[in-house]
Amino acid sequence: MLIQLGVVFFALAIISPPFIILAAQIRWDEFRSRRTGRRHPVTRGMLRPPGHALSEKRRYLAMDAVYSMALGPTVGFIAFASAFGVPYFSGKSVSSFLVALAVVATICTSVWAGIRLRSLFNELQALRLGWEGEVATAEELNKLMTDGFEVFHDLPCERFNIDHVIVGPTGVFAVETKTRSKQKRSEDAQNDYTATFDGKTLDFAGWRDRRCLEQAKRQAKWLSDWLTKATGEPTVATPAIAIPGWQVNRLKGSNKQPIRVFNPREAKSLVRNPTSQPLDRAGVKRIAYQLDQRCRKDLEHRQVEH
Repeated sequence: MLIQLGVVFFALAIISPPFIILAAQIRWDEFRSRRTGRRHPVTRGMLRPPGHALSEKRRYLAMDAVYSMALGPTVGFIAFASAFGVPYFSGKSVSSFLVALAVVATICTSVWAGIRLRSLFNELQALRLGWEGEVATAEELNKLMTDGFEVFHDLPCERFNIDHVIVGPTGVFAVETKTRSKQKRSEDAQNDYTATFDGKTLDFAGWRDRRCLEQAKRQAKWLSDWLTKATGEPTVATPAIAIPGWQVNRLKGSNKQPIRVFNPREAKSLVRNPTSQPLDRAGVKRIAYQLDQRCRKDLEHRQVEH
């Protein structure tokens, strides 16, 4: 038993130094920061960039992918080191049972890690597509600031985020970005770059989506309620959906719906028509102040970069 434990510890000692060094470095930086009083020079939180929530999720999933990639080789190394190392140090013959157990453990772990990696990579690709869409939309919406509008990105709410919020003389807009790959999904679709909006459904070249409209309405309702409480005045946010890269075909009657669908390059046309609640200059400032406070990241505990 002692020999088996010794072999396992020996195997761990070979593969663990990088992890030990990394953990020691993190602890050392924390200790030095406390001892010297070192802190980040930016004491006021910065505004959240577009796609911040997706970017954070991508970072965590990327770390999960690294762990999954390392799991199979690590388990295999320990298993085979035990199967062949124990007999070597004890002077006994190699046990076919231990070798078979090592093979099974390695294969099972590698298969599980492979399935996990496939799922992670698919999710990472979807997150990247969504992040790039939010950034592309933000680039176009930011141009509205030259026309007197305030634009905020990745507004943190209770259990979700609103991708973009626009505040200006024509009202408040809660914008949800939906990035869809271009592809013909139906033989009836005329092309693979036109999205049709009939007021109730968004049709992406044969793939019909109603949930995104309901999502945008729920988010706008939440924003309306929150701004009403925060400013002390009734506030109505207009829901909108940005679909970067797609040409929008608005059918007759769709403009009568409370939700607006647009290509980000049509941002000026989005805000050109007043909503049900236009704002004066003071109203824009009050709402923008509340959004500014909520969109700022807390950097008080961020460490100084070397």
